[in-house]
Amino acid sequence: MVNSGSFAWSPDYILPHMGNFECDFVYLAPVKPTKAEASPDRDVLGLLKWFSDKFNLFKEECGEDF
Repeated sequence: MVNSGSFAWSPDYILPHMGNFECDFVYLAPVKPTKAEASPDRDVLGLLKWFSDKFNLFKEECGEDF
């Protein structure tokens, strides 16, 4: 609510400089995957190695400036 009145938010909406803004927040906890749905350790470790390799290549290409 803005100044005790409801409003429809859109990306173009600009809040007023003065007045009251009131909102409700609801946090929806993510659903934890079952063991069958979870990624195997080897997949996670493979992904970490891929990122590490890409980062090391980036550092080599940047030279001393990095």
